[in-house]
Amino acid sequence: MGGLDKRSTIISFSLQGKSLERILPKKNIGSFGTYLEFNARENRKKFLLLLKNNCHVLYFFVNRTFMIELFEFALSGNCYKVRLLLSFLNLQYESQIVNGPEREHKSEAFIAKNPFGQVPVLKDGNIVLRDSHGILVYLARAYGEEHWFPNDPAIAGEIVAWLSTAANEVSRGPSALRAHYLLGRPINLEETKLVTETLLSILEKRLVAHNWLVSDSITIADIAIYPYIALGNQGKIDLWIYPNIRKWMYRIENLPHYLSMQGVQLQVL
Repeated sequence: MGGLDKRSTIISFSLQGKSLERILPKKNIGSFGTYLEFNARENRKKFLLLLKNNCHVLYFFVNRTFMIELFEFALSGNCYKVRLLLSFLNLQYESQIVNGPEREHKSEAFIAKNPFGQVPVLKDGNIVLRDSHGILVYLARAYGEEHWFPNDPAIAGEIVAWLSTAANEVSRGPSALRAHYLLGRPINLEETKLVTETLLSILEKRLVAHNWLVSDSITIADIAIYPYIALGNQGKIDLWIYPNIRKWMYRIENLPHYLSMQGVQLQVL
């Protein structure tokens, strides 16, 4: 029963032709079919389901009584990851720009949201989450179709491995180069370039025979890796020598509801 608060799970049940009437309270609405209503996630979402033909056609509406809030820096690639997934999921949210120069993220009020004093932070009703990758997992499971973060253990494990790559090699490579050239942050330039070149070589090889990093459709692994690669020109990274990476970026950038940000150089093939 716990899984029924997720939109993707409900759709999966309907397509499998299983009887939701035995699980959820129902009301007769005449010739249109069966009206099912339940409150999920501590009454934060209300689903109205209209089923026809033994659950094979499903219409649903979501009434929200609150707005998702994203506490962020406008130029942060990690915050961009969250904005990008919110856009792909077609979720409305309110952006709360945190004043970095004034160190608002180190204030007592912000530390109450994230004790590490870092952005992004996402507030969804009474749920407050820190860390861009933790937020991606939450949004994918709470609001996304299953392909964003599948239940298959092997695929899920592979996605988490790429999230780790985003937090490690991407952070120590392309992200660090961007911070150096854009913000003047001191780094070991030779070492950072080596990390970046190794990462891009691995990505290029991976994408020779794959449209996406994991599975046969886009997942949050792609969302986690994409931003700092797409912002690579700000780190003086030459992507022209990586044609498969550029094709992958082009696929992402041409999906419905794609959202760009300042500094992203869109791919033209």
